[in-house]
Amino acid sequence: MSKKSFENFGRLAKNPLSFTEIAGWYAFQAGTERYILFDIMRQLKLVPSDDLLEIGCGAGNNLIPFSFFAHSATGVDHQALLKVLKKRIKNTSIRCIPGNFLDVKIPGHFSKIIVYSVLHYLSNEKEVLFFIDKAVKLLLPGGKLLLGNIPNIDRKKRFLASPRGKIFEKKWQAMKKKENIDIVFSNFFKEKNVIIGDTLINKIIKTYSVKEFRAKSLKQSLGAPFSHTRENILISRLR
Repeated sequence: MSKKSFENFGRLAKNPLSFTEIAGWYAFQAGTERYILFDIMRQLKLVPSDDLLEIGCGAGNNLIPFSFFAHSATGVDHQALLKVLKKRIKNTSIRCIPGNFLDVKIPGHFSKIIVYSVLHYLSNEKEVLFFIDKAVKLLLPGGKLLLGNIPNIDRKKRFLASPRGKIFEKKWQAMKKKENIDIVFSNFFKEKNVIIGDTLINKIIKTYSVKEFRAKSLKQSLGAPFSHTRENILISRLR
């Protein structure tokens, strides 16, 4: 994450918020988080022999349940978030590495890597590409990296221009007004980060579709938060 976003999430962890809100979601979306777990499981094809790494693991909403399905589990994030994770599951075998992934050295290599709802908190395209390249280098031969929940501004425009999107947006704005759902995050996230659209999505896929890598865009389950406007990218290391 950008340095500002990284510290902002650390601040979230120190506030009396739900685990859903600490992860950057709205409280009312707690019931839809199960679709996130389902998408990650089916797209990464997690198996008991996997050594799993989650970059930006937060308070463990994804990593804790997946740690029971993997041979080993490692999480990287702000110290304050890792502290919450450890409180949630005592005597955990999850290895926690405090620090911003952009700056810290991650020991070892992994068969499966999760980066979920992280890329759009980076500063610019250069930082995004550096982040992905660093993550890809941690993959074992045959390993897979899931870049999840990427907000595509062009996909959002197409959706909002559709009849279905117009109905959705009207309901969404009414809900925001009723629930004041922007209040929690407006106090934490004021910086301008990278804008991701079709061009950058295609650039990432093209970059990692050569030599020993393959990359493709994947749809999210419709029940997942913001699934109409976001997508996942799966990068596989062939050898």
